[in-house]
Amino acid sequence: MSSSIAFILVSIVLALLLILLAKLLTNSSTQSWQTVKQGINRSLEKQWEVVEVIGQELGLISQTHNEELFLILREFPEFELNKTRTSIPYVLAGRANEFDFWILCFGSAESYSNPDSISTTFQGFIYLLIQSDSLRIPTFSLYSFILIPFILLPFSKSIRLKKFPRFSRKYQLKGKCRQSIEALFGSRLVKFLISKPRSLSLRGSGNLLLYGKGWRNLNQISSKQSLNNIIEEGFALYNLVSSIQDQP
Repeated sequence: MSSSIAFILVSIVLALLLILLAKLLTNSSTQSWQTVKQGINRSLEKQWEVVEVIGQELGLISQTHNEELFLILREFPEFELNKTRTSIPYVLAGRANEFDFWILCFGSAESYSNPDSISTTFQGFIYLLIQSDSLRIPTFSLYSFILIPFILLPFSKSIRLKKFPRFSRKYQLKGKCRQSIEALFGSRLVKFLISKPRSLSLRGSGNLLLYGKGWRNLNQISSKQSLNNIIEEGFALYNLVSSIQDQP
């Protein structure tokens, strides 16, 4: 056997071994993620039992058909639900404090397509959705940075609040109606948001307000008190935004 033929055979064998190794690693990674995901979803089920108790105290009920909710969520920029999703697994809906109110939890197996960096860092989010005719909110999206401080590039579409440089380093704010958004994000709203320890997501559009809080592990957000705190934050945000927009 010539040396060139031997070299070719050895190369083919090595290539096949590399392909086999890559396949084994991929399968192992997939199985590992499936195991982690199953564990997360079991924890989410237990967490949701606590959320349901809190929701029932507010007069909310479980919602299994989400067609109307899907249409509402599509009103928010950069929050497109996965096209293959047919339902949101955990939803409570009703009226609270004279507005329509939803509590949403997606779960790891029911991920959503969202360009936010938080979606890759956190196991999940709990969202509070408020719809009220008294709200007149400019369309915007805001989320907190997780890994590195934000650097605003000249071509960036993000809005930097010059009066609040610390806030602009911690959060990315986007929207088309800059003047209205800057009027909304004055000292009161900025102070409220920057005081929150966990990473958050906030969106507004017309009569809709969507507030989300994320966790890296479910122990951070599994107690009734911690969940109650998030709901109280959502109500406080609604009252704060309502009072700001009513100012002359």
